[in-house]
Amino acid sequence: MKIPTFDSGAWGSTEVADPSNGTTWEATVKSLGFDWTGDCMTGLGIHVAESEDSPWAYLVDLTTHAYDRSPTVLVRDLGSLLLLAKLYEPLWRMSRREYVWEDRLEPLMKKAFEAWHGHPLDEICEECDRYGWNAREKKIWEERTRKQEAARLAQDKQEKGEAAP
Repeated sequence: MKIPTFDSGAWGSTEVADPSNGTTWEATVKSLGFDWTGDCMTGLGIHVAESEDSPWAYLVDLTTHAYDRSPTVLVRDLGSLLLLAKLYEPLWRMSRREYVWEDRLEPLMKKAFEAWHGHPLDEICEECDRYGWNAREKKIWEERTRKQEAARLAQDKQEKGEAAP
């Protein structure tokens, strides 16, 4: 498996043990001289090499919510890391914004809506969704009418069955 590398503005790749061949991702990262601590809450995980023998100083986790396992980049030195940060800052800022929305603002907005409107965000009422409410009422009325008609037919059938000798 190849991992992208970034060295003084130049992209490359390096061959590492493929996790799909029975090796874990953590073991692959450890073989490169890094301690993988898992996922990073800031939208940007920078792992510093623990081994002085590693030719790579940093392993950058480009955490985005679109991937199960985030893409990672091996970075040679601090200058390359700063250049990578400059080039990809909009991506990281967007990822951070997505994290803040999902984990902080969305639950707060749902609670505020429920307190203000009196029902959860995923339910409807006549005031907040007039068309949806009318369609819901029509569906309920049709279902109720269908059940009443089925009950009436069953009762008629039963009466006819009892009246017959």
